[in-house]
Amino acid sequence: MRIALEAIRAVAAQRGAGYVEACLAAGKVVMGEDGREMLELTAAAYEDLRARFSPPSIAGQAAGLARAVMGEAGAMLAGREPVSAEEKARRLAICEGCEFFTAQRRCTKCGCFMDVKAGWRAARCPVGKW
Repeated sequence: MRIALEAIRAVAAQRGAGYVEACLAAGKVVMGEDGREMLELTAAAYEDLRARFSPPSIAGQAAGLARAVMGEAGAMLAGREPVSAEEKARRLAICEGCEFFTAQRRCTKCGCFMDVKAGWRAARCPVGKW
């Protein structure tokens, strides 16, 4: 399979830190028939990159949001204190240094908008960083 390098670079901001580098490490740069640089990948390498850098399906994101809302409602009803500004900032700082955090401030593991999720009482990082 071949993918234009310009296409890889165009979606890099949506895929998280290290996306372009991971793509280049997984494949081989070749010249296409039209003179453009192409990344040649095996099907297995493509699937691995897709699993690492693509967010869950829309259905998976909706299910995750429903769980998060229920968890937040339960925490609120149980009387848990709201997340402090300091704790939210700590969580976001961890996210900002994470390989799964995108320029749109989303996590490619759970698909969440982290500026919101980091402030929820019952929220957890999908890879256990907070």
